[in-house]
Amino acid sequence: MTSRGHRRFLAGSAAVLALSLGLTGCGGDAKKAAKPTAKPTVTAGVTLTPSGERLAIGAAANLVWAPDQNTKGIVSVAVTKIVQGSQADIARIRITPKPEDPHLYYVTVAVENLGKVDLGGVPASRLPLFLDEGTDLLNPPADLRADMKFDKCPRGVLPKKFAQGAKATVCLVYVPTSSVQRMILQPATGDVISWPGDVTTPSPSPSATKKKAGAKPTRKPAPKASASKG
Repeated sequence: MTSRGHRRFLAGSAAVLALSLGLTGCGGDAKKAAKPTAKPTVTAGVTLTPSGERLAIGAAANLVWAPDQNTKGIVSVAVTKIVQGSQADIARIRITPKPEDPHLYYVTVAVENLGKVDLGGVPASRLPLFLDEGTDLLNPPADLRADMKFDKCPRGVLPKKFAQGAKATVCLVYVPTSSVQRMILQPATGDVISWPGDVTTPSPSPSATKKKAGAKPTRKPAPKASASKG
């Protein structure tokens, strides 16, 4: 994470984020958004989405994904929803170094395995999906610990078995220092595939909604009768 005064990432830093039910660590180095170079290619019978594509929320991009040095698959990725974290969630943030004005976003992503390599158990935070807040540096997703339950983003890891044709919905957490402008997918250096930063604002909590719905209407007090003197 970075502050507004220093727009850079500290490689390998162990920033810690405490949100609601779990702790998260912010991992990954920032990548600069280069100029798009459209190169439509076909790999293993799958047409890859060329750089420069601007997709609507819910539309998918096909890419070659190497989550680690020993794994290389082909997946379809679609940003389906961007939810802004509430002020209560932001108040719970514990992060080092602490941003001057942290923002919080939960991004829901649909993933489908289009290749023959089983991608089971891979953390969703390894997807090359970045939050662009309008600067020359991009925000990587927070690295949620697989053993923690996180009600705001309930699934941050692909299922244990995720073979060809498998589909899953995952959630990523981002803590930028400004509002989201767009989400950027970078399958390779120089590639830029984007979705607009259409944000869903937080909904009222169930308890508050229930309390409001069950509240009895207040009645205005009846006017007091005035006594007249004869």
